[in-house]
Amino acid sequence: MIINLFNSIIASINYSQIIYLTIGAILSLIGSLGVMLIERCINSRGQINLYKKNVFIKNFDITCEICDNRLYVPTRIEIVNTKNTSVLLRNINLELFYNNKFKKKMLQMEEIGTRTSTNYGTYGNDKKYSIIVPNKSVSSLEFLYILDNQNKFEFNNIRLSFYDEKDKKHYYRFMTLSQGWSTQKKFHDKDWIKLEKL
Repeated sequence: MIINLFNSIIASINYSQIIYLTIGAILSLIGSLGVMLIERCINSRGQINLYKKNVFIKNFDITCEICDNRLYVPTRIEIVNTKNTSVLLRNINLELFYNNKFKKKMLQMEEIGTRTSTNYGTYGNDKKYSIIVPNKSVSSLEFLYILDNQNKFEFNNIRLSFYDEKDKKHYYRFMTLSQGWSTQKKFHDKDWIKLEKL
C-alpha cells in the first residue's frame, strides 16, 4: 500500500517543471547578486581627498616648529569624501621617516593647558583621532602632534597615516624637512595644501 502510494507520487512528478523552477531560482539569485555588485561599484565611485593647513596651537604663539629638541605640529585636516558611502579614517597620525624608512610615530595630543586656564584647548574629533565622514561631504578637524627627540634619530619627511574600515593602512605625504631636527624655520601654512597619496 505504502509502496503503491510512493510509486504514484513519483509517477505524478513533472520533472520538467522542477528543472524550470530550479533554473528560475538560479537566474533570480544571479540577478540579485549582479544588482548588489553594481550598486556597490556605483557607491564606491568617487574618492577621498585630504588637505592640511599648519596653524598655531590654540591660545599659544607656537606653530609647526622645532623648539628645544621637540617637534610641534598643530594642523587642520580637511577630509573631502565624494563617494556615495561614508568612510572611516581611524587613528589619524603623523609618522616620521628618513627617506622611506620609518622612524617614529608622533604623540596625539587630546588637550593642551589646564581646564581652568584661559589657554585650554581640545583637539581631534572630541579628543579622538578617528572620524566617520558621511557620503558626499567635507569634515574638518584640528589636531596637535608632539614628539621629543630623546633617541637622537634622524628624519627628513613626515607622513600622515590612517586605517580604513577594512583595517588597511594608508599613507599621505605630509611635509618634507630635509634638515630634520636641525630645521630652524616655522611651518605656518597660509592656505590649504592637498596631500599626495603614497
